[in-house]
Parts: sequence; structure tokens; C-alpha cells
Amino acid sequence: MKIIATDFDKTFFTEDYLYNIKLINQIVNDEICFVIVTGRNITHLLKDIKGYHIKYQYLICNDGRVIYDRNLKCLNRFDIKKEVAMGIFNLLKEDNSVLDPIIDTTYELTYSFKSPVNAIIVRPTDREKAQILLNNISKCYSEVTGYISDNWLNIASSASSKGMAVKLLGEKLQCNTDDIYVIGDGINDISLISSFPNSYAVANADIKLKELSKFVVNDFAQFLDKIV
Repeated sequence: MKIIATDFDKTFFTEDYLYNIKLINQIVNDEICFVIVTGRNITHLLKDIKGYHIKYQYLICNDGRVIYDRNLKCLNRFDIKKEVAMGIFNLLKEDNSVLDPIIDTTYELTYSFKSPVNAIIVRPTDREKAQILLNNISKCYSEVTGYISDNWLNIASSASSKGMAVKLLGEKLQCNTDDIYVIGDGINDISLISSFPNSYAVANADIKLKELSKFVVNDFAQFLDKIV
């Protein structure tokens, strides 16, 4: 068994999206498992994969905090405890370096704590100060971790990550680590790239990710060409 796990935005979902789908669909079989690993929640992801008939076996959403099978059955999820989430939410609301914190349940974005909190996202107004805020939150609440992406400050459970989620699938499928191939482009792919020896970064990737990856390729197509 071989697992091919790819980040979605700017890695698989690019201007060559239809071509990438064609390539992966040609090689997926009983011995090759294709996994999409994304920071998006499931609702946001489905908007761009529904109807394209992509032969994925698993979807890993919210940076590894939720795992779905082909039929969208939730296999694992790692949420933030309600009392922890409420404490973090209050800190975010009181800080002027961020704006409008939102709860991500993985199915919807909401301000309500009635549903499980899978992640908290908030827009930074001052990235430097927002990073200090994030560092303080991580010190106060060891149960969570976070990072600042292009548009969001993201906070989620420290019990899982993209890399950990793919490892869980590898164990489930009895797949050797050497038979897991991963590719990404952004800061939230660091755990994915650093967890496996067969790690690839695309040419437009974050500099740190390129340094951590074993190989750098032009795009998803070249990645497949090298591993299949």
C-alpha cells in the first residue's frame, strides 16, 4: 500500500486543477490511497471538490483535526474543550491586534458554543502583535497550538496536526512510513513535511517548508511523475 497525501490550496488546487485530477485518477487503485489534507473545513472543501469525481479515499480537514472517509463519515476529530475555547475567545475579543474571532465547527463558522469547537479563527490587524498574542495563548493553554496564515490567525487542538493525521491513516492502513508520499506549500504543511522521509514542496512554497522537505518540484504533476 502506498499513500499519496497532498495539501489542497496552491498545491493540488491550482490553475492546473483539472489536469491534476486527471493525473491522480489515472493512478489510484487498490494499492494507492489518495488523501487530501487541508486547512479548510469540510464545508469549504466540498465547494471545490464536489462534482469533480476525484478518487480520494480520505479527506483530512482543519489542519489534521478532522478525518473523513470517502463517504464523508467522520473517523476522528480533535476538538478544543469548551471551557478552553471560551477562555481563548474572550482573550481574542479583548485584544486590538485581531478582529472578529469565529468558531469553526468544521461544518460551519459560528459565534455559538452550542456545537463542538474544532478551531478558532480570527483576522489579525497587526501581524507582529498578533503573533505575540498567539504565543501568550499557547503558554496559557497547552491544549492548543496555532499559526498565522495569509489572512487568518488559526488556533486548534495540539492533539493532532496534518502530519499526525496522515500517520493515523498510515497505521490504519498498515502502511510503512517509507510508502507515504506528501507534498505541500505553506506554513501549515510543516508537520506534514517533517513527519515523512518522502516529503516534497512545490516551487512556490514557503521558504521554511522548502528547507524541511527532501525534494522541491515545480508542481503536483512533477511530484506524481517522481513517485509513481
